[in-house]
Amino acid sequence: MRRILLTFSLCLIVVTGGAGLGYLLYAQRTEPPRRELGTLPPLATSVTLTPQTVTDRYVGYGVVAADRVANVAAEISAIVKERVAGIEAGDAVAQGQPLIELSSDEYEHNLARALALVDAEEARQGELNAESEGLERLLETADRELQVAANERTRLGELIEQNMAAKKEFDFANLAYHRALRVKQSYEMDLAVIGPRAQRAAASKRSLEADVELARLNLARCVLRAPFSGVIRSIEVDAGDRVGPGSPVLSIVDASRCEVPVQLPAGVYNGVVIGAACRLESPSAPGRSWSGVVSRIAPVADERTRTFAVYIDLDNTTQEYPVLPGTFLRVIVDGPTHRDALLVPRGAVRNGQVLIAEGNVVRRRRIEVAGLIGDKIRVASGLSRGDRVITSHLESLDDGALVRLAAGATPVARKSATTPTDGSGASQ
Repeated sequence: MRRILLTFSLCLIVVTGGAGLGYLLYAQRTEPPRRELGTLPPLATSVTLTPQTVTDRYVGYGVVAADRVANVAAEISAIVKERVAGIEAGDAVAQGQPLIELSSDEYEHNLARALALVDAEEARQGELNAESEGLERLLETADRELQVAANERTRLGELIEQNMAAKKEFDFANLAYHRALRVKQSYEMDLAVIGPRAQRAAASKRSLEADVELARLNLARCVLRAPFSGVIRSIEVDAGDRVGPGSPVLSIVDASRCEVPVQLPAGVYNGVVIGAACRLESPSAPGRSWSGVVSRIAPVADERTRTFAVYIDLDNTTQEYPVLPGTFLRVIVDGPTHRDALLVPRGAVRNGQVLIAEGNVVRRRRIEVAGLIGDKIRVASGLSRGDRVITSHLESLDDGALVRLAAGATPVARKSATTPTDGSGASQ
């Protein structure tokens, strides 16, 4: 028992001594100097400017139209005889291929009648030619007879002056002369009339020949042919139908070349040129695109919409997937290309100014905007390569403020910026 009490007493003495020593040391401790901690500068993000090559791109929308569409109509009045080879809508046809045949009986008779009238007029012209040749021969004979009568009258006149002939002989000679003169004049008058008659006959023949050509043309019109190679869109007639001049018969579409009219903002007019490359996309065909070029540009803008028309030429024969006329497309038109361009995020610009970081100090810099490339602004002046443009905490920072830059500040990509815009700055 005594040993237990002794052990307990020793433990109590040790614990009491340790506690007293600890209190003594705590009482004699020295307070370390205190320092007030200030507020840290804000942690901001930034981009480092790197010159790039960028291309302006303008976005518009349009509907594909086939470059050639023909609405074939009848040119004569006739009964539809047949659809040649049983053609139907959707069939491909070649240029000049017969499509619809009309009844030709009436026009064959018209042609035969016109040819017969021409033959009759040719016969009449032959008669006039023969009559003219006969009159010319008679006129030659009458002229010789007149000359003989004139010589005889002259000879007898000289003899009478010499009292070597009777007056009666001279009178008979003079009468023969005037008779021969009247005969010659009659032939001359008949021959003179032949000329106008021949002219009228020639004019009549030309008119009849024109009737022949018209009859042949109408006969040819009895077969309606494809004006160009394409696909039949619709057929409006069938065998037994009667058609007249101007009656619609069928429609043909050539979709090998198409055109897409697009409206673009008037502000980008100077950036669009003929021959500019275009990319066309369809919301109904994701993953597919087509290529085209600007073929025409409207010279005036629409004052109501403040847009101008651009016409895109699309060659379907060179596309992986031909585009269907009537398809609604999104069109991206290439504009000018800018080299060594500096781009800053649009949100970093406030009232034509940006904040840049010079070390940890904020500096306000005024810039001149050259244009928009997607969600970025192309800077004309005010910034240089390597400038770090602050993109966050813009409301709380001002010129001369301190700032901490987040590690791994995002530099603007070095590759060409190709984000399309609608020409007014809005990303698409």
